[in-house]
Amino acid sequence: VPHMRWLARVGLGLFLVLFFGNLLEMVRRLELHEAVPFMRARYQGEPEKEAPRDPQVQAVYSLLARLFPGRGNEFVLARKRCGSGGSGCFSVRAMEGVVYIEGDGGVSLAAGVGYYLQNYAFCSFSWLAENLNLPSPLPNALLTTKKRYMKETYYMNVCTHSYTMAFWDWPRWEREVDWMALRGITMPLILSGREVVFQALMIELNVPKEKLQKNFFTGPAFLAWHRMGNLRRWGGGLTDAWLETQKELTIKILRRARSFGMRPALPSFTGHVPDELRQTQAGSNAKIGRASSWFGFHSPNSELSFVEPSDPLYRTLGTRFLQIQEQIFGTDHIYAGDQFNEMNPSERTVEYVRKASENHYAALKDADPDAIWVMQGWLFVHARDFWSTDLIRAYLGGVARDRIIVLDLISEAAPAYHQTNFYEGRGFIWSILHNFGGDQGLGGQAQRLMTSPYEAGSRGNLVGVGLTMEGSEQNAIVYDLLLSHAYEPKPRNLNTWLTTWIRGRYGGACDPTENAWKLLIDSVYKTPTALWGQTKSIISKRPSLNRESVITKGFQQTSIEYDPKTLVRSLGLLLTATNGDQITLESAPNEACKRVSLGGNSEYRLDLVEVSRQALSNTLLNSYEDMLTAYSEKRVKEFRVASERFREAAIRMDSILQTNKNFDLSTWIQRARSLASTPQERRLYEFNARNLVTLWGPSGQISDYASRQWSGLIRTYYLVRWEMFISRLNASLHNPMLPFDESRLHEDIRAFELSWENREEDSKLQENNRDQGDIVGLASDAYRFCRLSITN
Repeated sequence: VPHMRWLARVGLGLFLVLFFGNLLEMVRRLELHEAVPFMRARYQGEPEKEAPRDPQVQAVYSLLARLFPGRGNEFVLARKRCGSGGSGCFSVRAMEGVVYIEGDGGVSLAAGVGYYLQNYAFCSFSWLAENLNLPSPLPNALLTTKKRYMKETYYMNVCTHSYTMAFWDWPRWEREVDWMALRGITMPLILSGREVVFQALMIELNVPKEKLQKNFFTGPAFLAWHRMGNLRRWGGGLTDAWLETQKELTIKILRRARSFGMRPALPSFTGHVPDELRQTQAGSNAKIGRASSWFGFHSPNSELSFVEPSDPLYRTLGTRFLQIQEQIFGTDHIYAGDQFNEMNPSERTVEYVRKASENHYAALKDADPDAIWVMQGWLFVHARDFWSTDLIRAYLGGVARDRIIVLDLISEAAPAYHQTNFYEGRGFIWSILHNFGGDQGLGGQAQRLMTSPYEAGSRGNLVGVGLTMEGSEQNAIVYDLLLSHAYEPKPRNLNTWLTTWIRGRYGGACDPTENAWKLLIDSVYKTPTALWGQTKSIISKRPSLNRESVITKGFQQTSIEYDPKTLVRSLGLLLTATNGDQITLESAPNEACKRVSLGGNSEYRLDLVEVSRQALSNTLLNSYEDMLTAYSEKRVKEFRVASERFREAAIRMDSILQTNKNFDLSTWIQRARSLASTPQERRLYEFNARNLVTLWGPSGQISDYASRQWSGLIRTYYLVRWEMFISRLNASLHNPMLPFDESRLHEDIRAFELSWENREEDSKLQENNRDQGDIVGLASDAYRFCRLSITN
């Protein structure tokens, strides 16, 4: 009897659970069934009956129209208020082929669209690829509400505008703003119109426009360092045509970003001026000093004139700069500015640095009483020995706590918030730098990114997360992971997040792709040490017999900290998803893989390029070491085998990269040339494009810092240097009377480099705007080659 009673109670409990569960579902269905037609009538009725849409709601409808032409009527969008104290929210639900999204503004609504696309529709939209195969009908989704826990999501380093965006036109910028909106970016850094404002200011002060354009402004590729006061003149100058193009472009960028409710950060005046201003201000007794040289650059390409922040002229110019800028571009009251980027103040006193920040903000406030200053915290990392605790406290203390936001620029590797007592209570943004110079090597620390921002936020003055990479368009998973924190109160399980990310990227569940990425997360994206820039390929290093100068650790290291076999296996699994075990000897694809149509998915094809390129780059390390060993032991045959394997890996890399136009040198050069209005400008802009990614300066001041693994660049530049090295070692092996002379080799390499950067329309470059080659076939061949090379 007791057992019977117990079973009866259990049965009754199960019945009640099922009954009330079904009842709640019926109520939910009825609610949504009634809500959807109502919202359709309200927001998507006949034009003559429809009330004017909220501009931010309309901006998100326009975004949907760009992504999914003809299917915008399957989404119903509306604004709603968040709870008290909320800084952003959205809710998503879907039934009967209709997605209903509410949000407190355009940013939240667009983030809600992004959330639905990734989690339910299994779609994605990234920098260089997209999976926009929207299901029909649209999948159902239970009501989900998300509140913004990170008030701000910041985007862009000053350097990003040069290393990645130097030659972007409006179509590429339009895609970028859409990318930002889908990820809930609130504060992008927009600097493209800065020279327009600065020229207008200098003309008011009687500085000749021709002198400004020729002797002060740098070329387009180097404007990032001009804006931070490091460079002048190099690669320049600019023309009226360039400035007008950038003015129109900036207006479009700002209009689109603001339509979503983003608040772009615009530039501010930071004291760096042309030498001619000394003459026009000669009778004013203004204190105009000289900034220091920068990374081997000297006058006339560096050492800019600098208005001392303590001088009244600094405040006057800073205020007038913002007034002109607002007239042309409007304002959102957020202003970026770095007075001492990789240059120390002229005086190491508490009084000087406090006055510098105090006067800078005073200039902003004079023009805009609601001004907020956004500064990079990089100076406290780069010049750690200069910035003592007292100096940091004084510099930050020059501005009220609620009037400044500090970007903790490299939080993942060298956070400065500990050193600065959490920026003395000022709001700061946990930022990931991760990338120096635009390198493309795969790598990162996924688990650290999942937890560290929340740990930093325990002090209360964390206001958000940010992406501050020097170059974008690489390692998308790293940045998507950090941005996912905006609407999450605490860290999540990394594998759970990863599964959702993969399915959105590839269009659904597929065991081989998910297993491939789990291998990558547990190896490539689980580096044991804090990375100062992800791994660089040795193909872009100057060849040398000195192993330590080629295979490096630390900053922009070329050594890898994972088993290269794991990466090759992950490539095999990715290929299995479309080819099956006849290609890779891995497990066969499941039915789900066939349903998601990976072969035509540009995200999948992009990942094949990235992973196979990295696998081939890793084999170069082995081949190089084998060459050194064979040469030192005078083994001619072994040297020939190792050097041929090195060549083959490099050539395979070039061919694989050619299958995606985004990894082709000709695309970079064409973009630069397309912005020119005269033949002279075309030559200058092409020189800018070539020099930045190779010699970076008139005589290689920062040579190969901004290297790229691009088709055409490998074949016509990097491999040529390595062929010079290999041929001379080979000659020395065959003729003991002909010793290898590395100094002479480097002289000859420099002569080649200088001639290469001055080429125009290189006949070896296939200048085109389309992908070439079969990536699946080439990646399969690369898989076999790498597996054999690593095994041997």
